[in-house]
Amino acid sequence: MGRKCVTAEEGYTEPILLHPKALKSYSVSDSNRMKQLGHFFDHIGPEANVRISMVELADGVAFVTKEERAQISWTVDDGLV
Repeated sequence: MGRKCVTAEEGYTEPILLHPKALKSYSVSDSNRMKQLGHFFDHIGPEANVRISMVELADGVAFVTKEERAQISWTVDDGLV
């Protein structure tokens, strides 16, 4: 019934803890700032990277994600569209 789910071997032996307050943000436009929290490689190949970042937006400003890979976004305030 279906295919067997096969996953890669563990890539890390310990949990990866991200400390956002320890990292600096940088300007990506006049109104947006970004903080890169980490880049991880989920499989072999040039498109293998997973990025975790935080984006700070000014009121009324939009941030458009690229269509290169699936995106997961959430917000601490109302307004994610």
